[in-house]
Amino acid sequence: NQLAQYGDMAQKISSYETMLGVKEENPDFELCSADIIGTDDGDLFTTLIINKGSNHNISAKDPVVAGNYLVGIVKKAHPTYSVVETIINPGINISAIESKTREVAYVTTDLERVKNGLCLMESLDRTTAITPGGLVITSGIGGVYPKGLIIGSVKEINESKFELSSYAVIEPGVEINEIEDVFVITSFEGQGIEE
Repeated sequence: NQLAQYGDMAQKISSYETMLGVKEENPDFELCSADIIGTDDGDLFTTLIINKGSNHNISAKDPVVAGNYLVGIVKKAHPTYSVVETIINPGINISAIESKTREVAYVTTDLERVKNGLCLMESLDRTTAITPGGLVITSGIGGVYPKGLIIGSVKEINESKFELSSYAVIEPGVEINEIEDVFVITSFEGQGIEE
């Protein structure tokens, strides 16, 4: 029992140390720590339940992170718990930018990719300069997610069959089915301001 408690505390300390660095880089962030207490079994880790809610200043559309990595967004905040849609949820659309080429598009997923825990960066130029290994981050456009959170890395580039564009397959930076605790960004500079 003591070993289990020690392991849990060590993991929490590591998580808090990581978030301290994030907070130092983003002093405007207001953060609330939370534990993952469940998933929607029918959603293949596309929906998580956390143990904090509106009683802890959490609201719908608050971003959820693990360190610098985007996990998802609060879909609904109840008084003592919240439902989080993860970045591998087909209902999510995230304005994103590839850090090297600075190409802007949006990240979502589809039913084919969600089975493998992957996302898509869609509506790229047909002649995109993005290459595998590139880092995809939030652009900050739209006021829903702060700029600079890591979504993941480019796994491959493909041409769309139905549009004159390309898309990138993105491997999320965080293993959704392995994380145990997260932080909710309850406030950040530019939140709710559409650009």
